[in-house]
Amino acid sequence: GDKFNYGMRVGTIDTLINVPAGSFHCIQYMGYYQGTLYYNSYVSPGTGLIKIEAYFGDNYPANPSKVSSTIELKTYTLN
Repeated sequence: GDKFNYGMRVGTIDTLINVPAGSFHCIQYMGYYQGTLYYNSYVSPGTGLIKIEAYFGDNYPANPSKVSSTIELKTYTLN
């Protein structure tokens, strides 16, 4: 079958992330897929996924300012 190269690690445990839905204290997860897609996911305990930044190609981590795609939380409701 097909084989995939994937990995993830915790980057920071208390990063303040500002998005349209507000400001959140987040855990940063740094990941990669197949050596061509790198990403940072920011998760706020008790709220969930707040932001994802994706980097395509070999521009990360050497050049983290070159974000290829960003997904951000705009609104939320806690039940």
